[in-house]
Amino acid sequence: MKYDVNNLSQYQILPERVIAYFLDIIILSPIFVISVILSTYNISSIIIQIWAFANFFIIFTFFSFFIFLYGQTPGKMLMNIIVLDVNGRLPSLQKSIIRSASYFLTSIFLLKLIDIFAIIINGKRRSLRDFVADTIVIICNDKISARSYKLILLIIISLLIIDIILLQVFNFMKYS
Repeated sequence: MKYDVNNLSQYQILPERVIAYFLDIIILSPIFVISVILSTYNISSIIIQIWAFANFFIIFTFFSFFIFLYGQTPGKMLMNIIVLDVNGRLPSLQKSIIRSASYFLTSIFLLKLIDIFAIIINGKRRSLRDFVADTIVIICNDKISARSYKLILLIIISLLIIDIILLQVFNFMKYS
C-alpha cells in the first residue's frame, strides 16, 4: 500500500512512538531479566560474553526483520504506526538494518538527547535513525485485526508474568 508521505498530519504521532518503543522493550524484557540474573551470579566471563553477543543479535534481529517484513514492530502494530522509506514504501532490508543499528548508537545518553530533540523540532518527526536510514514513521492506514491485537497483548502480559516469576525464583535461590 502506498502512503501519502507529504501529509504532515500523518507524522503527529510522538506519544504513539514513545509508547510503541516501551511496548517493544517489554516484549524484549525476558532478555534483560536474564541479563540481570546472570550479573548477580559468579559466572564465567565467557558465558557472559556469549550471552551479550546473543542478546545483541536477538534485539538487532527483532527490530531489523519486523521493520523489513511489516514496517512495524509489535509495539508499532499496537500503536497503529508504521516505518516507511521516504517514498512511502516498506524499507528495504538494508535500510531496516541501518535503522536497527542506529538504535544502539542512540542508546548513548547524549545521542539519545539529540535524537529526542530531532524528533521534536522537525515537521516530519524524524529521529536520528530515520535520517540515517532515510525512513519516516507515520500513522498506519491498515489497522491490525482484533485477533492479532489480542495475541500481541497476551504475549506482552505473559512475558511480564514470566519476568516476575523468574526474578522471584532467582531471588529466592540467591538468598537460600
